[in-house]
Amino acid sequence: MSHSRYRVGVVVGLVVLVLLIAGGVVAAPAIPSEVEPPIGWAQTPQALISTANFTIALAAVVPSGLTDPVGIANAGDGSGRLFVVEQSGAIRVIKKGVLNSTPFFSLTGKISCCGERGLLSVAFDPDYKTNGVFYVYYTALNGDVTIERYTVATPASDVATIISSTLILAVAHPAGNHNGGQLHFGPDGYLYTGLGDGGGSGDPHPPDGNGQNPAELLGKILRLNVRSVPTYTIPASNPFTQTAGYRPEIWALGVRNPWRFSFDRGTGDLYIGDVGQNCFEEINYQPAASSGGENYGWRMMEGFHQFDPADMTNCTQPVITPAGITRPITEYPHPTGESVTGGFVYRGSVYPRLAGWYFYADYQTGLIWAIAQTQPGVWSGAQKLSSGLNVSTFGEDENGELYLADYQGVGTGALYKITSASPINFSTSSKQASSSQALTGQVLTYTIVLRSTGAPLSSTVRVTDVVPTGLSYMPGTLATTHGLADDSAAPTLKWNGVMSATPAITLAYAVTVATTSTEMISNTALINLGYAPPFARTASLIVNPRYLFLPVILRSF
Repeated sequence: MSHSRYRVGVVVGLVVLVLLIAGGVVAAPAIPSEVEPPIGWAQTPQALISTANFTIALAAVVPSGLTDPVGIANAGDGSGRLFVVEQSGAIRVIKKGVLNSTPFFSLTGKISCCGERGLLSVAFDPDYKTNGVFYVYYTALNGDVTIERYTVATPASDVATIISSTLILAVAHPAGNHNGGQLHFGPDGYLYTGLGDGGGSGDPHPPDGNGQNPAELLGKILRLNVRSVPTYTIPASNPFTQTAGYRPEIWALGVRNPWRFSFDRGTGDLYIGDVGQNCFEEINYQPAASSGGENYGWRMMEGFHQFDPADMTNCTQPVITPAGITRPITEYPHPTGESVTGGFVYRGSVYPRLAGWYFYADYQTGLIWAIAQTQPGVWSGAQKLSSGLNVSTFGEDENGELYLADYQGVGTGALYKITSASPINFSTSSKQASSSQALTGQVLTYTIVLRSTGAPLSSTVRVTDVVPTGLSYMPGTLATTHGLADDSAAPTLKWNGVMSATPAITLAYAVTVATTSTEMISNTALINLGYAPPFARTASLIVNPRYLFLPVILRSF
């Protein structure tokens, strides 16, 4: 069977060059300066900022309705839910910013409360979405610090229907205080938990306190394999499995009351807030590469200082560095604060300026600090906010955004999100040429505008602009409305200045068109804010536009 055929052929790429009148310029739409994607604060810095040059604020997520909140967790199941532990025994669900009225889970009849006792922590199995397993840490009716495993019938449900429970660990605890109480799954999939020293003042437990007694679990960070086993087993990589006299569960020792520790989800590093006795509060640190076994010094040390159980209120003890002791990364004295609450490293995406900074607080004074390792072994930090809250715990959501709780009584406890009060933002900075096209010998002006539309930036901003081949810088024309302009290395032009009190500055300079060819020239300025890789702003120019290229379409039948 034959078919009639209608054929259309398009000769792709064939063009006709139309010669223009000598010296004439084609009337064409102006070519705007090249539009760059917002950089500045719209992209996460690739390197840690060297100073805590940012502000934070607290946004109320649940302004009331909680009772004595002491823990915040997420299930890692994609639901976006936050789970808040109430010391009296309930776990509450916050979903899309709303506190559910019915608790997710309750242990009210099994715990001793309150003071420093109660339901203290929850941790969800990394596969909670499919296996429905979570763990709780609480003080039992007899005072034992206790870890239990629970399995729910429907992991997606906001109200747990328990189908099984298993006692994992119970440790006798001599006194009512220093119960520790944190549970966290580490990047290695093992369950980490922090136990206090057994309570009482000065770790009075013989022979030299529980913190330094390797035969006791109290005063330690433990590392347990709890997944797919009846209760728990000892990971083969725990540091003391082959050391006589040491409990093999021990991952680190020498802590007094580790009130909140966390892993940096970006690096795997471990941060531990350890509550002091009468003089100093401290933050301890363990890098992800550690094989464990650190001794953080209690009760030989309190913070950086020697500790004497017979002279506990003497806050003038010398700074010491005992052999075999891992010293804190920071301390603060009483009465600046009296009970540290360990926090988290910010790894969210909403406030890139906070990335890499570890936030912690004092429960008594409500002060909030940030600290970061700016280079190996060098830590920089600053107080960031006086919140006026009783900051009892921190937590992070599935996206790495940070939260904290205000410990208040029946129905008056609250949950807040850490925000940046006014993020630094240079995303509207621009570069333009005075014309989008020009001829040989023509003079043009380039204008760079730096715009800061967010929080003031106190570090030095630097601009580098290399005049490209085809253009010739006109000496002495580089000018600025603020800061220091330098054309001594022309065609490399430079500017630097501090914009903390200046929301915008303008740089301008003149060039002549030196090339005789027809081409497009892109002229780029690199802007360095001092905390992240430089970003670019580019203006493009067509020179000697003497030809117009027209596509020709041929049809054949």
